[in-house]
Amino acid sequence: MRLYLYFVGLLIIIYPLYINMLISLESSLQHQQQLDNFTNNTSANWKVDFSKRENFTDAVTYQGAEWPLARSFEVYKVGSSQVGATVYNANGLAVRLGDDVVGDEGMKAYHFNKWYWEIDSTDEKLQSLARQMEKIQYSSITQQQCDDTKSYFSFLQRDQDSFQHVVFETLPKISLSCDYLSNNAEQDTEIIILVNSILQQHLIQEVCPSLDNYRFEIYSESFASSCYIYIPIWRQYSTNKNDPLQMGMTQRDIMRPLGSSSAIKTYNTVVYLSRGTNGKRSVKNEAKVLEIMKSLGFKVEVPHLQNHWKIDRHIIETADIIVGPHGGALSNMIFAKPGTKIVEFLPLVKLRRRLLNSRPCYFGLALSLGLDYEAIEPEEPFDFDKPMIMDEDKVKELFQTMVGM
Repeated sequence: MRLYLYFVGLLIIIYPLYINMLISLESSLQHQQQLDNFTNNTSANWKVDFSKRENFTDAVTYQGAEWPLARSFEVYKVGSSQVGATVYNANGLAVRLGDDVVGDEGMKAYHFNKWYWEIDSTDEKLQSLARQMEKIQYSSITQQQCDDTKSYFSFLQRDQDSFQHVVFETLPKISLSCDYLSNNAEQDTEIIILVNSILQQHLIQEVCPSLDNYRFEIYSESFASSCYIYIPIWRQYSTNKNDPLQMGMTQRDIMRPLGSSSAIKTYNTVVYLSRGTNGKRSVKNEAKVLEIMKSLGFKVEVPHLQNHWKIDRHIIETADIIVGPHGGALSNMIFAKPGTKIVEFLPLVKLRRRLLNSRPCYFGLALSLGLDYEAIEPEEPFDFDKPMIMDEDKVKELFQTMVGM
């Protein structure tokens, strides 16, 4: 009887995890299939092939767990010379128009989900717009139907009014397309950079200062239409279809941190990014964790960040090691000096091995910036929406290895 109850209890625990895994996998596979549908029917206008780089790998391995990385960064030019293309909705809904775009498929409506374009059949406004534009496309009207004075390079994506999402989703793209946009590859039309917010524009200009203010347009609630719209996309190896790219996982060394390379490297200054001791992903035993670092000879700074990157960046630049629980403040590593080490409190490997969402975005950001990264597992149980308790022995063990480096 006891054995029976044991197996029933085990089933109650495992079954929800199994269902969650299947739902997550199915959703990821759908995203990948839609991306393949998008890219297999048209050619990239321009791309960066990472596989030709000396340090290229199609996956990154950390502590025995593996995550796929992008094979290439590709820019697709969608639209047509007669009807054009329309970006609709700040979440990234788009309409792709013209026979020359997808062979004889004609026009499709796409929805931007995370970093994938998906065919969207649920948004009635979008579908209504598609039907209206289709009537124009196949009418007897022969005059130009779209704005041919400019083209849009769209960085529209959900959450791009959030500092951390701009940093790990937009900035890797702009670092790779800066020269392309600065040279304005299509000289006959102006390429206007379409962004969600002034924050996104300013951070783009930090990475690509050659882009003047007049090159940007901040998306409003109206349509953004032109004959052509450029859409940036990450691609991975087809053999990884069962394990799609996760948010923030791009490729090694595609950016450089914005902190001064002339800053003195002492490897004894820790900037600890606190989330307090009572909120989600806060560290209950934070005082003991900080005392461990201090006892090993590290100078520990716990700044009160102002949530204003132009101010906070100067604090981050002083760090030799940036430490903190998983959260948006870690995006400030973009302002670190080269050689800075990143330590995140997150059960990264354990979640990955359990086929759960490991949220590797800051791992991926550190990778793309060429910064050394380490993850320290909190004690079980861990919940992204609750405080955590850090394993003090693991904290001490890791920081002992960094003494005197």
